[in-house]
Amino acid sequence: MEQSDGMEFSQGAFIYCVCGVLSPVLFGVYVDDLIVKLSESGEGCCINGMYVGCVMYADDLVLLSASLTSLQTMTDICESEAQYLDMKFNVTKSAVLRVGCRYKYECVCTSLSGINLQYVDKAWYLGIFIVAGKRFRISLSEPIKNFYRASMVFFTDLKGI
Repeated sequence: MEQSDGMEFSQGAFIYCVCGVLSPVLFGVYVDDLIVKLSESGEGCCINGMYVGCVMYADDLVLLSASLTSLQTMTDICESEAQYLDMKFNVTKSAVLRVGCRYKYECVCTSLSGINLQYVDKAWYLGIFIVAGKRFRISLSEPIKNFYRASMVFFTDLKGI
């Protein structure tokens, strides 16, 4: 399995959430307040003074936190803001992935909308798998496998020409 070299984290967890689909511009206006509230809360991760506790692409949201307590506070902020905006998170597509030396140990549940979120060993985000472990890693095995599968179909079709 192809994996990145990784980045050092002493501990951490992230949550992957998927929101309902709206017009991209309208959605951007709606969620801007959510990102600002998360940033102003002091919860989540910062790198060189830049807030990265909330990473969002389209309607996919990733919360990054150094502790599960902070992560739960962040999910509570998201839930509160979503209720205010009359939006809902898709809890069935949301999960928690842990990174750090204690990633395998059992711990308290993180909840969203009153439902305990599942802890996962890997999470699919923007075309790659993020893998739980002592260090932050990504797995490229699935995209590479899909590339080879598509290539084989393409070249098999060319043989018939």
